[in-house]
Amino acid sequence: MYHRDPKTGLSERRNSYVLEMFTDSVDFDIKRESRREPIGTDWSKNWIARCKDLSHFEGREAMVQYIIKKRREAGLPDISELNEWKFPSNSQ
Repeated sequence: MYHRDPKTGLSERRNSYVLEMFTDSVDFDIKRESRREPIGTDWSKNWIARCKDLSHFEGREAMVQYIIKKRREAGLPDISELNEWKFPSNSQ
């Protein structure tokens, strides 16, 4: 499956629908956060909870890095808990 980046016009290969749904939902919520839309909790708590929910996904470190990168690109403030995120090894 391919995804066309509207900013660059380039297509990139996506490995799964799960990855596409994840990146689309992150991109959508970053736009909402940039517009300062209320969500019932504060945005940093929302992102921390979402990262905790990723703990069972393979590639979770890359997913957290995607959130960090996209938030920075949008000019949003860093969330120190995400920058210091550590996942337990699968053997625990």
